[in-house]
Amino acid sequence: MTRVSRYIAGLEKEAIPKWDEDKTIITFIIVAGFVLGYNDFNVYRTFHAFNAARWGFAFLLAMMGSIIAMYANVISQKAFAYSRGIKAKAVMNYWKVGLSMVIGVFSNGFIPLMFAPDMESRVQPYKRIGKFRYGINIRDFAKMGAFGSFVNFAIAGFLRAIFGFSNPITNAIIIANIFVGFANALPIPKSPGFYAMYAGWAYFFLYFGFALTGIFMILQGPILALIYGILSMITMYLLSMTFVERAFST
Repeated sequence: MTRVSRYIAGLEKEAIPKWDEDKTIITFIIVAGFVLGYNDFNVYRTFHAFNAARWGFAFLLAMMGSIIAMYANVISQKAFAYSRGIKAKAVMNYWKVGLSMVIGVFSNGFIPLMFAPDMESRVQPYKRIGKFRYGINIRDFAKMGAFGSFVNFAIAGFLRAIFGFSNPITNAIIIANIFVGFANALPIPKSPGFYAMYAGWAYFFLYFGFALTGIFMILQGPILALIYGILSMITMYLLSMTFVERAFST
């Protein structure tokens, strides 16, 4: 099977979350929707008087954008893990949930940390070939998480290039994908950014630098957003090449 066909097989067989994963993802969606909606409402309130309809609309849009961003992140990670022979599962991290809520409230929503659920490996089959084995290590966890972030950035970049910021629905999806992708690049324990830092500072700075650059490129204009979306797709392909074919020495 080719790398692409392995990934497609992962989308078909393993990527769709089970009900226990859905409950975890929904919790993160509610938190992310609250934080992003609180941000949007406070930005609006800075320049306008209080408006109950605007308050409800902000939270509704934020929740919708968070649904797409969270499921895109989790499904892509699970499919990517399956292409490597690993069964991944979305799990709860109450520390991340609490951190998002606390920082969101104390910053009046102006620092929207929107984490995706943690991913854990349930099965780790090894294929031994002589003195080498195909397995999973800390760098692989970092690459798996980074793959999810780059999917978020690709979605945000292409939507920004096509629709701009003229539509409130696509705006919510773009912003949610940007913040979910960026939050997972932060060196928070059990996050992809933390695994990247633990694997090596070069990995972390490449991942975090790419994520930080993406925010500015996507927000600056449709042309830069399109370029960044294409770069995200290329990076996803390069990650799949190193992740699938790499052999680890025992």
